[in-house]
Amino acid sequence: MKNFLLTIASVLCVVSFASCSAAGNDGDPAGPKVAGMVPADGSSGIDLNYAEVAITFSEAMNGTYSFNSNFPVGDVRWNNDNTTCYIISYSEFSSNTTYTFDLNPNGPGFASASGRALETTSTLSFTTGTTTNQPTVSSSSPASGATGVSAASGSTITVDFSQSMLSGYSFRLEKAIDGTQADVLSIQWLDSDTLQIEYDTLEGSTDYDLILNSNGSGQYFRNTDNIRLEFETTISFTTA
Repeated sequence: MKNFLLTIASVLCVVSFASCSAAGNDGDPAGPKVAGMVPADGSSGIDLNYAEVAITFSEAMNGTYSFNSNFPVGDVRWNNDNTTCYIISYSEFSSNTTYTFDLNPNGPGFASASGRALETTSTLSFTTGTTTNQPTVSSSSPASGATGVSAASGSTITVDFSQSMLSGYSFRLEKAIDGTQADVLSIQWLDSDTLQIEYDTLEGSTDYDLILNSNGSGQYFRNTDNIRLEFETTISFTTA
């Protein structure tokens, strides 16, 4: 009988230890927390074309979200490990405006990978200023409106920006008439403000558009202060 009781006690200890270990591997048992926001929570004077709002959490999340906000939301995305949620606007912010983000206002939305909701409901905010330091396209080769552009495979488009940029990019190279996308062979930054795009064979005597910061794709063109190029900035040309 004594040996039987010892066996039961041993099993209970093993089960208890396993339960504790499982909880420990799932992050904070109380639930994930907001670890930070960019722009910083409570900050002011934010540029009217700041690239995005990034909310970072204390652990990996399940990719869902729920928030109330007066922010002009265009898209919501997660980074690869689901620790940062990006809230993107496709329009310029209003000046002297406080944008608030009330997370999980009606129950679970933002939750951990195992489904645990935020430990507390969080309200985050920032306030815009009155100006923008938005980068622009200063020149391109071919120039916008150019004709007789080479359609041969291996030809390139070079885009010069007015400021030093971060290394991300987002663009479409497409036929103007129907949006058929051309094949791109390579993309490289020649320096901090010059991008070169090498394309495959294009159709001759055809109008093409290179559309920078195309909505809904890639890492946006932005300067080193995280201020984005205007969405849908377009360089048009006609092939020979």
